[in-house]
Amino acid sequence: MPRMRPGTTITMLLLAVAPLGAAVSCKSRPAPAGGTSPEASAESTRGTTAEGGACRSGDDCATGLLCADDKTCQTPKTIDCRGRQDACLEEGRCLGRNDRCVPASSEACKKSRRCETDGRCTLKEDKCVAASPEDCKTLCANLGRCSIEDGTCVAATSKDCEDSEACKQAKRCRAYNGRCIGR
Repeated sequence: MPRMRPGTTITMLLLAVAPLGAAVSCKSRPAPAGGTSPEASAESTRGTTAEGGACRSGDDCATGLLCADDKTCQTPKTIDCRGRQDACLEEGRCLGRNDRCVPASSEACKKSRRCETDGRCTLKEDKCVAASPEDCKTLCANLGRCSIEDGTCVAATSKDCEDSEACKQAKRCRAYNGRCIGR
């Protein structure tokens, strides 16, 4: 075996280890000019469809969004809110915003059960509320709930009750605790 010069062992060792170091650290190196790093190419396969846009799968949606059942890109919180019957169907709170479920519009409020049962048909400050006589119109005619208190339709006076179908049909003609009751 030929005799090695001093430092040759270290040089050979470095030559053997260098490819391993390059393989391990390649992800942390910047991409060469005109090329793409592995992270950039993985990121570029992610879709660009914005929230509310049409999708066929989650790959169509921009980062942070998922493809919902209605085939639109939505935040995970919105998908969660839509799946909660108490929030979405009952109260119209189908949009995820700041870790809360809120109504997206007055139209969402109008589609909720609370619009039908309490007159909460108008969006105001992220809540569905009764805000006008129009919101209480049907409840007024049928149940005597013609006045608005704390964002809901109530029977504030016995006069409200006397003019309603509840009084004519079921003799509930007196206001008590926001409802029309029998005499």
